[in-house]
Amino acid sequence: MLSLLAATWADVFSAAGATAAVAATVGGAIIAVRYGRKATAQVEATAHLASGTTIIAVRPSVRAVGVFRLVFRDEDGCIVTVTEVWTTPDGLADGRKWQSEAVFGPSFVEAGETIWTTVIFDVGTRDRRVVGWRVALAVTVARRFWRDREWSWDDRIFVPAPSVEALP
Repeated sequence: MLSLLAATWADVFSAAGATAAVAATVGGAIIAVRYGRKATAQVEATAHLASGTTIIAVRPSVRAVGVFRLVFRDEDGCIVTVTEVWTTPDGLADGRKWQSEAVFGPSFVEAGETIWTTVIFDVGTRDRRVVGWRVALAVTVARRFWRDREWSWDDRIFVPAPSVEALP
């Protein structure tokens, strides 16, 4: 009788252990699919005066911090936008806007990898009322199983205009 009872308890604990292992594996797979495509997007920018015109040098970067690669969407996968900021009697207002699409092209970022590039915007001669430029980076990747859904990240920075004394 004792050997029959011992075999039953061993079977119960083996089944419980196997069930726990399967549950942990399924749970890990769900977590990897849900959180495995994480990223950080960062943008840096500076304004330079050159031959009477103002040049904005933008340095966007994307880092895949999950366990899977991130594949950018085609045209709108990585967009950099530069917007003038003016002083007006009522406060600040937006002026002209420049945009560069598909900054990284039809590319991807491997897990743990960071990619960088430089985008140059010639914003022309600066008016004295322009206080600077707002630079925005928008990154969009398609989900693997749900193509109609997407993940997106963004970053923004303000670039002050070069000093007024430097203007003609």
